[in-house]
Amino acid sequence: MYRNPLTTATAAVTIQPQLISNNGGKTTPAPVTINVKGETKDVGDFTVLVPEGWMGNALTTKNQYHIYKGAKQESDMWSSPCVQITYLQGNTDDGMRSIGMMYEDVKELDPITIGNYKWNALTGIYAGNQVTFLYTTETGPFMIVVYTNVDGKTISVEDEDFQGIVNSLTLTKQ
Repeated sequence: MYRNPLTTATAAVTIQPQLISNNGGKTTPAPVTINVKGETKDVGDFTVLVPEGWMGNALTTKNQYHIYKGAKQESDMWSSPCVQITYLQGNTDDGMRSIGMMYEDVKELDPITIGNYKWNALTGIYAGNQVTFLYTTETGPFMIVVYTNVDGKTISVEDEDFQGIVNSLTLTKQ
């Protein structure tokens, strides 16, 4: 049987940097380092980094957490860009996508990779604010709503702080 060495080499180069171990058929991705300083918060079902200069807000549930860019006190939350993270145990990509489709002027984006995981992405309008909606079942499953522009203050999915938040998500619920 003929094996094309170029195809085999290309596959090895693509896979090898991502692989830490192959334990019983389950691969563990290599950690991706994003240098953002802050404090790790235990929400209940997951932990997440709150970067320096951001304010976290625990809700009454153990599966949701909000992080506000530049907020120093609770009254600042209403005028600050926000990252809303929700762990949705047992949810599927289709289930989370249907939630995102409820916004106005929805546009589907190409999936983006943050850290070790691929996130499906939509943009839209909610309550007059531009939002980016991310969801994945590669970890979690998690759903993230990003209020990208609030009172002229902005967050982008390319911002290092935002990438640090998303990359830090660690599921604690088993």
